This record gives sequence, structure tokens and C-alpha cells, in this order.
Amino acid sequence: MEKVFVHLRSISISMYKDRLHKFIGGTLMLILFFFVAACTPQHSQEVDELNDKAYVSHYRNLDSVRYYAKKALALSDGYSAGKAEALNNLVFCDLMRMDFSKAYERLEEVLNSTDNQVELLIADVQFMRLCQRESRNKEFYDYYEKAVWRLRRIQEDERLLSERMKRRMVYARSEFYIVTSIYYFYVGLEQPSVNALKNINPDGEIQTDIGQFLSYLYNVGAGGIITNGTQEEINQKEFDYLIRCYMLSRQHNYPYWEANSLQGLSEHLQNKASRDILIEHNLPSIQYINIDHMPDSLLAGNLAQRSLDLFQSMVMYIRLRVHTVR
Repeated sequence: MEKVFVHLRSISISMYKDRLHKFIGGTLMLILFFFVAACTPQHSQEVDELNDKAYVSHYRNLDSVRYYAKKALALSDGYSAGKAEALNNLVFCDLMRMDFSKAYERLEEVLNSTDNQVELLIADVQFMRLCQRESRNKEFYDYYEKAVWRLRRIQEDERLLSERMKRRMVYARSEFYIVTSIYYFYVGLEQPSVNALKNINPDGEIQTDIGQFLSYLYNVGAGGIITNGTQEEINQKEFDYLIRCYMLSRQHNYPYWEANSLQGLSEHLQNKASRDILIEHNLPSIQYINIDHMPDSLLAGNLAQRSLDLFQSMVMYIRLRVHTVR
């Protein structure tokens, strides 16, 4: 009888312990859930969506970039990465509008507002572009070194990034090499300029970001990057890049790159000898861009005028919106 009692008592204790463990486990899970919920910024998803809308407006509509980025910034309290992304979007507008003092102010705010290494890398790259625009060579190299260090650090554990941050890295990485190439080109260092763009695989991740892909196509097609082959072969390859940039920019509504590619094509058609060869070898493409049915000798001027008209329409729109908003 005593053995039966002991056995029943051990079963009771075992059941009690099992229930206690389940209770403790459930309580801990509940605490963890509320802890995570409390640590998640209230408007993080909305901020991300607004920043996405701001980003896809790059090179399309600066007013939209500014509008969505400002809304994201206003909701970003407690969400430092979202705040930094919104500021980086606003810096893009500042640089395009050549408001360099405002760009510098906002970039400093990015550095002081987050420890998100991807957004800090983007800030470093935008600092590089700012320094290039203002011919501040020493500062350019300072930010270049910071960007290189940060890029290497991120790439060591890039597989651990969220999908969102992986998308941001496509922008950060491609922009770093494009800005570096442009800087070297303007200071007369041809080979480093070429080498920088060679780090971008045109068939790789950059194709997931159409705005950056158009930037890459234009910067290769504009000249100075393709160096192998005869001048005729180089002209043809550059023409191919510019035509692709033009077609894609029209297809995806990127007026900025449409205007740039028209200007680049115009420059390639100014020399009569080069123009005659390009027209002979690319008649369907020439017919596609010659929407005003201009004679061959006037086509370069026509493309340049259309490019200017596009740029002026974008500038007038920005000015109109600025006066309307203020």
C-alpha cells in the first residue's frame, strides 16, 4: 500500500513539474512577445513604405521624393534606421537641387542618429558626391576611405541582412562605384575611373534597381570608360549603352535619364564621319530616336534641344512646386 502511495505521489509531483514548466515557458513567451512589441517602433512599417515611395521617385520626381521622405521623417521617432533612410532620401533632393549646405546638415544628422551601417554607408557615399561637386578633394578621400571600410565590414556578414537592407545595399554599392568613377573621371584619372565601374556587374544585382541601372548605362555610354578597340568600335559600344538607357528611361518613366541619354547621343552624332557610320550600322535605332524626322545633319542638334527641353521642364516644375509649397 505504501509503495502505491509513493508511486502516486511521484506521478503527482511529475505532473505538477510538467505543468509548472509549461506555465513558466508560456509566461516567458508572453513576456518576450510584449518586449518585442514594445521595442518595435509604432510606425516602422508605415515609415518603410513611405521611404520606399520616396526612393522609387529618385530621378523621376524630386517633389515626390521630398514629400514622402518628409512624411517618413515625421513618423520616425524611435526608429533610427527609418529616420536615417528618410534623411538620405532628402539629401538626394538637396544634391540634385545643388543645395549643398542643406545636404551637409542632413548628412551630419544621419551620422548622429543611427548605428545602421547600411544607411551610414549611403551617407558616406553621398558625402563623397557632395565633396566631388564642391571640389573638396581631401574630404572626398576621407569619406571614400570610410565608405570602403564600411562596405567591407557589411559584406562580411551581408547574408544576415534583412531583405530590405539587402535592397538598400544594391543602391549603396552601385552608387559607391558610380560616384567613385565620376570623381576620378573629372580629376583626369582615366584608369581608376574605368576600374571603379568594372566592379559593377551589368547582368547582376543592379538590374533589380532600374534607377541605378540607368545611371550605370549612361555613365558607361557617355564616354571614357570603354577603352579597348578602335575608335569606331568604341563609338558603337557607347552608342549601344546610350540607346539602351534612352529606351529604358522612356519605358520606366525616368525623364532625368532620358534627357541625359539624349544629350549623350547628340554628342556621338556631331562629328560627320562618326555620324555616318553610326547611322549606317544602327538605322532602326536612329529611326526610333528621330521622332521629328530630322535630316541626318540636324539630328544631333535636335536631340540636344529635346534634352534641354526635358531638363528645363523638370527645373520649372521644381520651381513651381517650391513656390506653391512655400
